Amino acid sequence: MERKVGSLNWNKRLIGLLVGISILLIGFLYITLFPKKDNDRIYPKGGVLDLQNWNSKENGILNLGGQWDFYWKNILSYDEAVFANSKPDLTVDIPNIWNFYKMDGENLPGFGYATYVLKVNNATPGEKLALRVPTFSTSYELYIDNSLVSSNGTVGTSEEESSPDYHPKVIEFTPTNTSFLMIAHVANYTYSRGGMWYAINMGTPQQIRKMDMTVTAKDIFLFGALLVLAFYYLSLFLLRREDKSSLYFVFMCLILTFRTLICDNYLIYGLFPSISYRGIIIIEYFTLIMFPVCAAYMISQLFPKESSRKILKLSLVYAIGAMMMLLLTSVFFFTGLVYIIEGIALLISTYSVIILSKAFIKGEKDSLIMLLGHLL
Repeated sequence: MERKVGSLNWNKRLIGLLVGISILLIGFLYITLFPKKDNDRIYPKGGVLDLQNWNSKENGILNLGGQWDFYWKNILSYDEAVFANSKPDLTVDIPNIWNFYKMDGENLPGFGYATYVLKVNNATPGEKLALRVPTFSTSYELYIDNSLVSSNGTVGTSEEESSPDYHPKVIEFTPTNTSFLMIAHVANYTYSRGGMWYAINMGTPQQIRKMDMTVTAKDIFLFGALLVLAFYYLSLFLLRREDKSSLYFVFMCLILTFRTLICDNYLIYGLFPSISYRGIIIIEYFTLIMFPVCAAYMISQLFPKESSRKILKLSLVYAIGAMMMLLLTSVFFFTGLVYIIEGIALLISTYSVIILSKAFIKGEKDSLIMLLGHLL
């Protein structure tokens, strides 16, 4: 009789687990395949942004993601854009990497240089505007008509003439006419993928400054919260050395702390002003490699009976090998392996889900909350 009851409970847990996972997957697929349409959004179309229906107070900040004109292997000047009547090679979707663009039936390479042009119509002359300019891959010069308003690194037509840099910026300008051109020269001879991979935001100076401060405040809050969690669980580990799960959780918090420093407004420059571009990219890939490995080790410490030592050893060997690769190879080489690294991270995360699923089916304490958290 006890065996039947135990079997029944096991089946109920298994069914509940499958139903929960199915609901999460269906929700994810629905959001991905059927995103909410915003037909009223003002955005660039065919290389032109029409501001006729834009009211900064009612519509707020404009995301300039949309269709920009694209000139490959061409550093187009303002005079050439206006008077030479040059036809673009492509009209491309922004944000995106130019490796996905096709010319003559072939995808563009990661290395190269290009010009992006957006014509803005129906602006209000004399009304101050501001731009929040993110990082591009990997250097740029941004012009409003014939005036350079923002830049990162050095834009050149060869590797010797170019240098990469990541510094998000906020700039202000005042249109003198109802129409103006936004011209972005972008060059990349470092990363495996190039182009405008984030969209520029435009609004009033007050709106853009507030947006930038909000992003910075969010990063500072996350940075502080993660450090507090790391120190708290480190103290727990020092009190109970046998509980290694606390130590792995400390590692996870520290990894996410580093990740926070190199996202959005790049707080890392405030702590390490002289950090190199290569150093930032190594930190980025370090977090992608190590976080799922540390998570798997933490979960294995909590549920050792459901874990596999062989898989854990393999993941550790992978992490050590991947870290050696980051230190010994070029940025171009290891950034070209990002899809492989992401795939391995997904496999390790799947392994962690399997462990938690087994623990949940067996009725292990706290397994359900950890499983749901890991899936999310």
